[in-house]
Amino acid sequence: MTRIQRHLFILSLLLLFGLAQVRAANQDDNPKREIIEISRLISMSDSLIIKSPKQSLALAKEALKRSKKINQAQLVCHSYLNIGIALRFLGMNQQALDTLYKAIPILNKIDDTKLIAKVLNAIGVVHYQLGHDTLSIEAYNKSLELSHKIEDIRSIADILNNMGVLYMRIGDYPRAIDAYMKCLYYDKLLKNTSGIISSLNNIGMIYQNMNEYPKALSYYKKAIKLARDNSEEALMGSILNNLSLSYYYTNKLDSCIHYAKLSNKYFSGAGQNNQMQVNYTNLGLAYESKNMLDSALFYFHKAHILSLNQNNPYLIFNSYINLSNIYIKLGKTQDAFAAIKNSQNYLSSLNDNSLKSKLFLTYANLYSSTGNYKKATQYLYNLISFQDSLIRLEKLDKLNKVVSEYESERKKQQIALLSLDKKFDEIKLKETRFKLYLVVGISAFVLLLLSIILALYISLKRKNRILSERKQLIEKQNKILEQNNHELNTLNRLLSESQQELYTSNKTKDTLLGILGHDLKSPIQQLSILLDNIDIKNPNKNTSELFQQVAISIKSLTMLINNLLTWAQYQHDKLKLSPEVVDVGELINFNIELFKNHLTQKGISIISEIDDNLTVETDKNMLDFIIRNLLNNSIKFSYTNSIVNIDGYNLATCIEIKIQDHGIGMTENEIKSLHKGLITRRKGTTNEKGTGLGLKMCFIFAKLMGAEIKVESQPNQGSTFTIRIPNKTSNENSNS
Repeated sequence: MTRIQRHLFILSLLLLFGLAQVRAANQDDNPKREIIEISRLISMSDSLIIKSPKQSLALAKEALKRSKKINQAQLVCHSYLNIGIALRFLGMNQQALDTLYKAIPILNKIDDTKLIAKVLNAIGVVHYQLGHDTLSIEAYNKSLELSHKIEDIRSIADILNNMGVLYMRIGDYPRAIDAYMKCLYYDKLLKNTSGIISSLNNIGMIYQNMNEYPKALSYYKKAIKLARDNSEEALMGSILNNLSLSYYYTNKLDSCIHYAKLSNKYFSGAGQNNQMQVNYTNLGLAYESKNMLDSALFYFHKAHILSLNQNNPYLIFNSYINLSNIYIKLGKTQDAFAAIKNSQNYLSSLNDNSLKSKLFLTYANLYSSTGNYKKATQYLYNLISFQDSLIRLEKLDKLNKVVSEYESERKKQQIALLSLDKKFDEIKLKETRFKLYLVVGISAFVLLLLSIILALYISLKRKNRILSERKQLIEKQNKILEQNNHELNTLNRLLSESQQELYTSNKTKDTLLGILGHDLKSPIQQLSILLDNIDIKNPNKNTSELFQQVAISIKSLTMLINNLLTWAQYQHDKLKLSPEVVDVGELINFNIELFKNHLTQKGISIISEIDDNLTVETDKNMLDFIIRNLLNNSIKFSYTNSIVNIDGYNLATCIEIKIQDHGIGMTENEIKSLHKGLITRRKGTTNEKGTGLGLKMCFIFAKLMGAEIKVESQPNQGSTFTIRIPNKTSNENSNS
C-alpha cells in the first residue's frame, strides 16, 4: 500500500467516525427537541381553551399521542388535563371526567404536586357540572390541601372560588361566603383586581339569595367602584345587572330599571347578546310590575328578537310566554293566542317539564280573560294532572341515580389513589370488582325499571276512573302541607325565641362574671381597711363612725350576694310564686330600718305616707326584694341632705307604691335599657357601686307577680318608680 493510499484509508476512517458521532448526537438531541415541541403544543392548547376549545382539544390530543411515544409521564398527564378541560368547555362533561381520571394512575408515579392539584381541581369542576356535589367537594379539598402545601396562592384562590360556586348552588350560604371571603383575601395578596371584583360580586349574590338586600347592595357598590377605578368594563355589566335585580326584589323598580339599562350598555359594547336578552326580559318584568304595559311589551319584544337571533329554544319559548301574558293584560287576545301557539313549536325540543306547566298556566289565564271558563278549567286540570305525573317521574329519577352512584363511587376510589399510592394490580382488581357490581346493579335497575313501567301502564289504564279521587287526594295533601308549614313556622319561631333567651342569659352571665371580681372584692377590701383602723381598746367617736361604715359595707356586700343568689335561683327555675297576704307598711318600714346607717351617712330623710292597713295578696319575698332594691337605688343616686318619698295607696283593683328620689335621674335611653332587661352599671352620688342586677330582677319579679313597674325620670331631677300590684283581697272586698 502506497503512502497516498494509507492516508486516504485513514481519512476515510476518520470521516466515518465523525459521521457516527454526529448521528449519535442527533439521536440524543431528538428526544429533547420532541419534549420542547410537545411542551409548545400544550402551551398553545392552554391559551386556546377558552377562546377555541375545539382547537385546544386537537392540540392536546396531538401532544398526548407524541408524549406517549417518548414515554414522558408528566407531559402525558398535562395532555390529559388539557383534553379534559377542553371537553368540559365543549359540554362533554362525562367524557371530560373519564379523561381526567386516566391521569390519576400516572400521577402516582411522578413528583409534581402542582400538576396533581390542577388535575384534582379540574375533576372537582367537572363533578360540579355533573351534579356530584360530594365528590366535587372532596376533589376541591384535596387540591386545596396540596396547593397550600406548595404555597401556590393563585391556585388556592381559584379553588376557593370554585368551592364558593358549589356551596352557593346547593344553598349552603355560610360556607359559600366563607370560601369567597378567603378567595378575596388571596386575590388581594395577588393584587388580582378582576378577582377581587368577582369575589365582591359573588358575595353580593349570596346575600341577595339570602334576602339580605342591604348587604348585597353594599358589596355590589364596592365591586362597581373598584371596576370603574380600574376600567374593568368586562365585569361592569354583570355587577350592574345583579344590582338591578336586588332593587327589583326590594320593589325599588325605578332604580331597578335605571341599572338594568346601564348594564345593557356594557353588554352591548361587549357583544354579549345572551346577557342583553336576559336584561331586556328583566326590564319587561319591571315595567309590568309598574303596570306600564306598553313599555313592558317594548322590552319583551326586544328580548324576543334577540332570542330568535341566538336560535335558543329555551329563550324563544319564554319570550313568547312573556309576550302572551302582556297581550292578555292589554286585551289583545288574538296576539296572545298567536304568541302562545308559536311557543309550542319550541317546547318539543326542550326537555324541561317546568316549561310545560308554564304553558298550561298561560293558556288557563288566556281563556279566563276571554270568559271561556270551561277551557280555562280544562287547562288548570291538565296542569294538575301533569304535575301529578311529575311526582311519579321523580321515583324514576331516583332509580336513574343508581348507575350514577356506582360511577361516582368508582371516581371516589380513584381520587383516594393519589394519597394511598396503591399498586397497579390492586387498582385493576378493584376495577374488576366494580364492573361486577355495576353489572349486578344495572341488572337490578333494569328489572326495577321494567316493574315501574308496568305499574305506570296499569296506572294509566285506571286514570279515568280514579281522576276525581286523585283531585281530592291532591287537595288533602295541600291542606296537610299547609298545616305542616304552619307547624314548621311555629317551631322556627319558638327556636328563635329560645336562642334569643339563651343569648340574653349568657350575655348577662358573662357581664356578671366580668364584674363580680371587682364588686365583691371592693367591699371586702373596704371592710379590711376599716377594721384595721378601729382601735377596740380605745373606742371613741371615730371608732363609732368606722363601725357604721363597716355595717354599711356588710349590708352592701350582703345585698349583692342576695341579688346574685336570687338571680341564680331564677336562672335554674327554682323560684316559685308563693302568694300570701302582706302588710305593705310593715314591709316598707322594715326596709327603711335596714338602710338607717346609709341614710344617716348621706343625710337623707325619708317621708313615708302609707295607707293604714294597706295589704296585698302576693309573694312576700319577691315584693320585699323589689322594695329593698328600689329603695337602695333611690338612696344610692340621691344627693346628700335630700329627701326620698315613699307613698302607698289602695286603689280599686290594685295597690300602688311610689318611691321618689331627688337625685341624678336617668336619660330616656337608660330607662329603655331597664325595660329591655339590660344590665347597666352606674356609680352613686358618693361613688357607691352596684352590679345593675337588682333592677333587672325587680322587673322580672314584677312580671312573675303579675305586677308592673313604671319609671319616670329626668336627668338631675330625680326618679320615680311606681309599682302596681293587682290586689285580689281588694277585689273580693268590693265584690262582697
